[in-house]
Amino acid sequence: MKIKLSKKLLITFLLLSFAVIFTTGLMSNLIVDREFNKYLQENNKNNINKLVGIITNSYNKLDTNEIQSIAASEKFYVEIEDISGKTVYTTGKQYLQNKRYNMNMMKGRMPGNSFNSGDYIEESYHIESNGTKVGKIIVGYFGIYNFSEKDVIFKKALYKSFMISMGIAIIIAVIISIVISKQLTKPLSIINKKSLEIRKGNFKEREDIKTSTLEIKELSDSINYLAESLDKQDALRKRLTSDMAHEIRTPLTILQNSMEAMMDGVISMDRDKIESCYEEVIRINKLVDNLKNIASLEESSLNLNKTNFDIKEELERICQDFQPYFRKKNINFINEIKESRQVLLDKDKFRQIINNLLSNAYRYSNQNGEVQLLEDINDNNIIIKVTDNGIGLSEEELPLIFERFYRSDKSRDRETGGAGIGLTITKALVEAHGGKIEAESRLNQGSCFTVILPLE
Repeated sequence: MKIKLSKKLLITFLLLSFAVIFTTGLMSNLIVDREFNKYLQENNKNNINKLVGIITNSYNKLDTNEIQSIAASEKFYVEIEDISGKTVYTTGKQYLQNKRYNMNMMKGRMPGNSFNSGDYIEESYHIESNGTKVGKIIVGYFGIYNFSEKDVIFKKALYKSFMISMGIAIIIAVIISIVISKQLTKPLSIINKKSLEIRKGNFKEREDIKTSTLEIKELSDSINYLAESLDKQDALRKRLTSDMAHEIRTPLTILQNSMEAMMDGVISMDRDKIESCYEEVIRINKLVDNLKNIASLEESSLNLNKTNFDIKEELERICQDFQPYFRKKNINFINEIKESRQVLLDKDKFRQIINNLLSNAYRYSNQNGEVQLLEDINDNNIIIKVTDNGIGLSEEELPLIFERFYRSDKSRDRETGGAGIGLTITKALVEAHGGKIEAESRLNQGSCFTVILPLE
């Protein structure tokens, strides 16, 4: 059976509090009881020693009044015998009888059985004069420690104070447990509710939870970040769907109209018309390839086949492949490949990285613009920069360019449009090699992409 976290916490806090309070109360009671009994024992011993001292010092001329007074106050039975065993003096046992009756009455009102009031104890002490035994003192009392009614009342008050204190502590523990469990579970309940809304697809759900618990605050922030990320991805996917539908509809419409016209005999089925239809088929095929790239995005960043090759030769070969494209727009393409070095990288994916960057530079450069590729190698890294002076990006767009499916509004026409995953794939491939990619851009001034790959 599933139990709510609030109930679990409350039960746990209560059990822990009860265990601590009970253990503390029990230990305190045992310690106080032991120390109090120790005090009674020492007090009883001191009273007996005092009585024995008085009798010993005044044996030849007994001070019976003082002996009677001590026996009455301490509830002692005192008997003095001479050397022959004859009783010289006795207080009688009326004090003992009165005490026993009172103790039996008090015992019924005492918690537990801490006082043993039923045992009668007698202790004997020798009376010596000039080192010679001249008599014997017998002291009798009830109870191990000869406690009085006041001692019983005092100890009863201690027991009562312990019980009241434990009761108050339990009430406070219950209140604190309820408050703490609510403080911990209330924000978690809010987070759970927010998570359920996100699960339903409501990515706009946000909640600023006020809590002093660091872990709960971090969890709330993580859920908010997740919702924000999912919201962005959802918006980008919807945008991609709309863009792809637009991109696919256009060539399909052209194909449909051209074929209907040729079937109806409106236009002749000549080579130019067939080539035009073929170009539209190629365009659709490219769009399908883009969709395939989306499905294999994660896989492309993981499967690396590293080989040794000369990076200068590979970069020069890529630049030669792009020269015809740049000449079409009369773009001045400058490459500064400084150093020849053997590197251990995935050659195909390295080419894909550079191709994506140069394709973007070509696509978003203006007629008669300029594109520059710079290569530099230091002790640890390969640094490649691709710079253009094209349309650039605004500050708001720049943080989003590596997001999957993101496309700038300026790129939505058929000439420059794409699936919005080129830079995402590029970033994934760079990071798969243990490197990083950075971007700088200014609107209408151009962009600069820097790829840093480790040599080892």
